[in-house]
Amino acid sequence: MNPKHKRRSCFLKLTAVVIASWVVISWLTSGPAVQASEPPKTLGETKQASTAPVAAIADSEIIPRADQTVKSLQKLRLEIAADSTLNSIQKDFSAFAEKSDRRRESEAETVGKSRSVQRLNEMVREWSLEQSQLDDWDQALARRSQILVAQGKDIDQITETWRATQVAVAKKFLFKAVLQRRVEEVLREAQATRLVIQEQTSKLLKLQS
Repeated sequence: MNPKHKRRSCFLKLTAVVIASWVVISWLTSGPAVQASEPPKTLGETKQASTAPVAAIADSEIIPRADQTVKSLQKLRLEIAADSTLNSIQKDFSAFAEKSDRRRESEAETVGKSRSVQRLNEMVREWSLEQSQLDDWDQALARRSQILVAQGKDIDQITETWRATQVAVAKKFLFKAVLQRRVEEVLREAQATRLVIQEQTSKLLKLQS
């Protein structure tokens, strides 16, 4: 091969290697550079970006929806008041605790004096039955607690929607007073229902403790 052609071939190969190396290095360094240019989002920023504002109710829907919501809230309050779960457990538990205390006082003396294995086994069985009853009540209270929590969340959602509607109505001119009255009526009913739920929750917590 001509020495001149040989030098040219070597030069082209070297140039190709340099270009290929530059492309690989640029590709490797460009990814981290782009990622570094975008600061990571914090949890608060991500949550704020994903949380959409509560939409206000359209003017033409306020009155019919207010009627429907008020009736639903009143019905819910009646259902909560009619539920006898907490009152029944409270009554039964009071009798249970009084009876259990009396029996344990008498059994304290029996345990110290009695050497009967049969009697001790009977006492263990009675204690087991008591524990089973307590477990049943605890499960019933847990179910009731879940219901009250769900109802509280529904009230929160209703309140948010109608407060957003209240803000929107305050900016209007036509039928402003009429719409404001209906919105305020719904909010009052929601607050009254919330208080009933809070009272039931307070009673439930006392029973659980």
